[in-house]
Amino acid sequence: MSAVEDVVNLADPQIEGPDDTRVGRIHSDLFRGIARQSGDPVILLDASRLLAPAGGAIH
Repeated sequence: MSAVEDVVNLADPQIEGPDDTRVGRIHSDLFRGIARQSGDPVILLDASRLLAPAGGAIH
């Protein structure tokens, strides 16, 4: 079962970019970065890429 546990608004300074993360290397176009919630890392995905049609261009 999948569910949304929480929704949080983040400002760009709160997001560690893919090249700056300290939790390891993740190599995927879907990976947006890492945010820290109560000290724990949360992986952020790029929803526009995640929901794009397969083989379709992203605008």
